[in-house]
Amino acid sequence: INRGLQVQSMVTPDDDFHLDTYSTADYTAVNWLWTANVPELGAAPGFPWGRWVSDETNMPGSSGHTDETPYLSQLVTLQLGDEWNLNDDATRTRAVDWFNSVRASWPNTILYMNNYGGQVGDTQLGDFITRAQPDMLSFDSYPWHSVWDINAPNHIGAPIGGPPTSWYGDLRRYRQWAYSANIPLATYLQTFHSVEDYDETVYRDPSPSELRLNHFAALAFNAKVLNDFTYNTGASSLFTTPGGDSYPTALLSEKTDIA
Repeated sequence: INRGLQVQSMVTPDDDFHLDTYSTADYTAVNWLWTANVPELGAAPGFPWGRWVSDETNMPGSSGHTDETPYLSQLVTLQLGDEWNLNDDATRTRAVDWFNSVRASWPNTILYMNNYGGQVGDTQLGDFITRAQPDMLSFDSYPWHSVWDINAPNHIGAPIGGPPTSWYGDLRRYRQWAYSANIPLATYLQTFHSVEDYDETVYRDPSPSELRLNHFAALAFNAKVLNDFTYNTGASSLFTTPGGDSYPTALLSEKTDIA
């Protein structure tokens, strides 16, 4: 309620980042990839932010992260781990224990865990929600692909069109779990390209209309946090390689209009 609808993007501290470019694109908070470069947020307490947390020892303000302490009042979201195998009982219990041990220390920050769309079974997901009581549910699923073509440059074949039906299925499923638990829903949006030879998968940059569909279909399924993956890495759809946010592509203008 206090923070409103969140439009975030995953920012790596390893590539150039300019807060004025980011804020002009109407993002509401910076989501740091594992490590926060808090001086880039401006004078403390700075621009609103969040980040991924790798494990229980990696919480904001802890040893090695004391530079974050002056910025904690603007900490909007914390993702505890990424794509943990919650189908495994021991791993799921570890996640539950993590949430229960830190919850009281972060009353004004949304604590959540993220999994890819079909990763966790319903029984295991329900058990995790009941015992861990996350503040939000989140999933990632990236629908914009091209054909993997061994004869094409970089194995990138023709774009695959059609409606993102499997992504809609993931949205429906996570939306229902979030509704049942009375907590908000978050989803990652595709703003990257990648060729994965090991499984013959090609993720391509979305078209302007596909980028809009990615956002507004998520809103239609009642998502409250939209998180671009990714912002300033060399794989970003929003900027040219080798990385950083100095040289935008045309898609950044589309993103700004969407936001």
